[in-house]
Amino acid sequence: MKNRRNDFYKELDSYKNRRSGCGCSSLLIFFIGLTIIGEILLFTFFDQIRYNPKVERVELPKGEVSRPQVVKLSQVESEIIVPQGMLNLALQEALSKDLSSQINEEGIEISGKIGYLLPSNATVTLYPEVEGGDLNFKIISVKIGEISVSKALAFNVSALVERALENKIGKMEDYHLEAAVLSEAIMRLIYRQNGN
Repeated sequence: MKNRRNDFYKELDSYKNRRSGCGCSSLLIFFIGLTIIGEILLFTFFDQIRYNPKVERVELPKGEVSRPQVVKLSQVESEIIVPQGMLNLALQEALSKDLSSQINEEGIEISGKIGYLLPSNATVTLYPEVEGGDLNFKIISVKIGEISVSKALAFNVSALVERALENKIGKMEDYHLEAAVLSEAIMRLIYRQNGN
């Protein structure tokens, strides 16, 4: 019995003499590893913010591209065809020469220094909607570099695009819009002339 008790105490004494797993060298290795992982994450994050989207710039010849085309569909309905080049020109004249736009089925993608809250590598995707005869642009997404940010940062972009279009098309109040349709590089606005 006494022998068993001595063995038990020897075992406890040997645990006290062993080093704990959390010494200075292990803490140093842990913090070095943590620092390296943190630097990699920060580098990746800032690299994604600095990403500058490359939307094709459309060189605009004078003439047809700078004006919308009006097509009569029936006695009461017509459509305004807004080509991508005209939209680009309208945005550049109204807002900034450093803007570019791209129209496809998913929306209108505008890149560049759009508003005072967005940097020059921002991209805003809008989709035209017609409600009660009025054209509105719904904000689909806002990105800075490759990082999605809050749509609230682009709260004024819809109004800026509407104003830029009005400079080329005329006052939207002159038309009772029925639909806005997007296709590759073209936006079609189907309308009835007010009074019809």
